[in-house]
Amino acid sequence: MIFTIAYVAAAFGINILGVKNFGKIESPFAMIKLSTLVIFVCFGIFLLMHFISPQNVPLKGFSGFHPFFTIGINGMWSALIFAFFSFGGIEVIGIASSELKDKAEVPKAGIGMLMALVSVYILSIFFILYMVSWTQISEAKSPFVLALNLFNIPYIGSIFNLIIISAAFSTMVGALFSVTNIMVSLADDRDAPKSFGEKNQKGTAYKALFVTGLALTLSLVLSFILPGQIYEYITTAAGVLLILNWVTILTSQIKLRKAANEKIRTYKMPGSPYTSYLGIAFILIAVSGGLFHPTQRMGVLISLGLIGVIFLSYHLIIKKRKPLTENY
Repeated sequence: MIFTIAYVAAAFGINILGVKNFGKIESPFAMIKLSTLVIFVCFGIFLLMHFISPQNVPLKGFSGFHPFFTIGINGMWSALIFAFFSFGGIEVIGIASSELKDKAEVPKAGIGMLMALVSVYILSIFFILYMVSWTQISEAKSPFVLALNLFNIPYIGSIFNLIIISAAFSTMVGALFSVTNIMVSLADDRDAPKSFGEKNQKGTAYKALFVTGLALTLSLVLSFILPGQIYEYITTAAGVLLILNWVTILTSQIKLRKAANEKIRTYKMPGSPYTSYLGIAFILIAVSGGLFHPTQRMGVLISLGLIGVIFLSYHLIIKKRKPLTENY
């Protein structure tokens, strides 16, 4: 518990330091996270090419796949939410692309990032399953540590656990920063209390960060009350909300593309708008899979409830509000 509190306090401390210091501190953590995955993939390639091999331990990876969908199609279907959740935040490239000097490079940057992420993630999973049987993998121990322990490398488990903790810390720091800035944006658009947009001399929206901290504290309390269930509840709910955000992006693309001026049509998604409709269909199929798993079902219902609150708030409060221009 003390470690958890210190972990969260450190994440808040970095965000309190301000935007400039946040970038300097967060970048090394992000590099550690990506570098670790790349190193693990290289390790797996050496193993596949027989440059290295585990000491007196046979690899039991793919030998356990009989049949391929061991627990049926429902198992794969309900797991799609977690697979999609792993790619959460990828939509940020749309915002980051505005910083590019040459806007024509946006498609190349997007495709390059997608290929890099998919390659690293898929190859990592491939080599984990190549080294150990899927029946040995559980939430009790990191699958990376489980795979590398086969090689009897001194302290490899501890080192990798330390790296994983730092990677998770990077994710928490980035999430706090993103959520806080979204609240500031909502405050600027009058979709949240105006005070949430107030910043101190370091550029930190301290009131929005405090509210974010209250929500995080609540999740920590729940983790002690429901230790065996809260992870799947929160992960499923967050995953559903996250990928439904992609539905919003795709529907906005469909609608705004029709109204766009010819001058700004610098890039058109291949197969548009049909690929957008196809993407929406895949996302809805993935979300519906969570209804077949008892624990995930609760998370799906929680997320749908939150979406209902958002729609209700919009129709009862925001939609009836006078446009901002009428106040001047």
